[in-house]
Amino acid sequence: MEFSAELNQADTQEMIEQDETKITKYITPENGNEVWYFLMENLEHEIPLGENYNIHTPTLIWEFFGHH
Repeated sequence: MEFSAELNQADTQEMIEQDETKITKYITPENGNEVWYFLMENLEHEIPLGENYNIHTPTLIWEFFGHH
């Protein structure tokens, strides 16, 4: 995360906590570059699809690439 944020010169952080999910967004105000990091407790090697988790991975991917 640190490497990607530094590479994109993202120095502003937005932190959100939702249940067992911690979301950190590193943002570059000058050009709008963003690096998103989601940390979910008790998630092994699964892709959260919204059924038992508070996020839906395909929707997040679409949201991330759709607004750039």
